[in-house]
Amino acid sequence: MAYSSIASTAQTVNNFTIKRGTNISHWLSQSNERGEARRQHIKEEDFARLEKLGFDFVRLPIDEEQFWDENGNKLPEAWTLLMQALNWAEKHHLRTIVDLHIIRSHNFNAANEGKTNVLFTSDEAQQDFINMWYKLSDALKAYSVDSVAYEIMNEPVADDHEQWNKLIFKAHKALREREPQRTLVIGSNKWQSTWTFKYLRVPEGDKNIILSFHYYEPQALTHYGAPWTPVGSYRGKLTYPGQLVSQADYDAAPDNLKPILKQYTSVWNRDRIAQDFRDAIDVAKKYGLQVMKREIQNISNNRTRFVVISKDMQISSDADKISLIFRVPHTTGSLYRVLGRFSMAGLNLTKIESRPMGNGEFSYFFYVDIMGSVRRDVTLDLLCALSDELPGFKFLGNFREQED
Repeated sequence: MAYSSIASTAQTVNNFTIKRGTNISHWLSQSNERGEARRQHIKEEDFARLEKLGFDFVRLPIDEEQFWDENGNKLPEAWTLLMQALNWAEKHHLRTIVDLHIIRSHNFNAANEGKTNVLFTSDEAQQDFINMWYKLSDALKAYSVDSVAYEIMNEPVADDHEQWNKLIFKAHKALREREPQRTLVIGSNKWQSTWTFKYLRVPEGDKNIILSFHYYEPQALTHYGAPWTPVGSYRGKLTYPGQLVSQADYDAAPDNLKPILKQYTSVWNRDRIAQDFRDAIDVAKKYGLQVMKREIQNISNNRTRFVVISKDMQISSDADKISLIFRVPHTTGSLYRVLGRFSMAGLNLTKIESRPMGNGEFSYFFYVDIMGSVRRDVTLDLLCALSDELPGFKFLGNFREQED
């Protein structure tokens, strides 16, 4: 996900500046947890850890069904948890983007879940959407405009781009009447994709707008093995940078995958990805934007990261980085205890990501990178123990982290 900040002719620019952030996902959004499980899912220590890791903001998705019942009545506990999270974020010097993620009239994943969106064809649904923002504004307006921003909606999916543009202007007008200086985050139609930015229209003369795009390409690589997306079922070889899927591997793929894989038989590299950002940059120029990471392909310390997949285990003598995937039992503190064992073994955790299992239940797998070598006995012993104890444990490899 990438962000760029707008510069135009509004009266005052607030100080909602962001550089490095992360989602607090599958808590107040896309989760069936309620009661004690939801209360324990995110704690103040999580915000403290993010501050220590050098993050300066969090994006906090929320869903209508957690905050209002079907009659529009507030569900108090979710609101309490939201306020608590905002207070924790502020305490630990993290700005927050409150993102209205899924509402009853619109789900970015509706097509894959057999649902229908009515937001862009129903005046009543649009007014309900505006009313939700009125209620959110009433509850959140006391928070400083320098610490909290509103993302109007996550990944809109309208049949026509202009349907989304019109709703942007409605929501912008409604919020600006109440909060003239609040930063608003706005993305383009069709999942905030870079290729739809050329169709995006945003209100001019407003300095306090951030444009947001989501970028997941090449999905054959970024979603390799992911069970929730069709391309994740591909198990062939990938080459990056280069022709991602060779002609031979494409020909050997199942027929139902070939339409999806076709776009990945071309060359993918840093320059190819940079081309996809051009429309977003052009829109930034059109509206007088200051792009946070402009010309990222030309930054001297930019890195292209790729994986090498082999049927046989290959571990070089200078390997110093280990990648793992695992699940943990759905009990309080289970992940904390696993991470603590890395620390006890003197292993530095450099990356952790969570992904839903896609089975409709509250279950996730975790991807972690740690600095270390399996040639060290204490490291090998720990990995063997975790392999026996943790469901879905996979050792992805031990390799040398490139510095050049």
